[in-house]
Amino acid sequence: MANTELMGKLDAAIAEKSLLKHPFYQDWQAGKLSKEALQLYAAQYYRHVEAFPGHLRVLAARTEGALQGLIRENLAEEESPEGSHPKLWRDFAAAVGVGEDDITCCPSMPGTQAVVQKFREICGGPASGGGGGGAVCV
Repeated sequence: MANTELMGKLDAAIAEKSLLKHPFYQDWQAGKLSKEALQLYAAQYYRHVEAFPGHLRVLAARTEGALQGLIRENLAEEESPEGSHPKLWRDFAAAVGVGEDDITCCPSMPGTQAVVQKFREICGGPASGGGGGGAVCV
């Protein structure tokens, strides 16, 4: 299979799984979500946003060459001094009425815990045996 054909298939597979196709995101884009739904999302999704730079650090340590460069570039964006992704997410949460304590102290729901754990496994974090970390950067 030629590289261009493989890239086309990968792009199609990624597009099929786009978050923007999920009903939650479609309702969000259409302005149909309640304030409460956005508040819950902001508080819960923060757990993933907060953990993601650590996943990237682990993944970067396990890779080399061009892939490592891409991962380090992604990590630099996540931790940008102008506004780290966790800081930007806390700002978003505050804008929808979620307090700092609600973000940092509220327990994670099972689905939220599963997302963070799955990324840890994919990136090869502790006790994961991970693999396939390139999926994180797509």
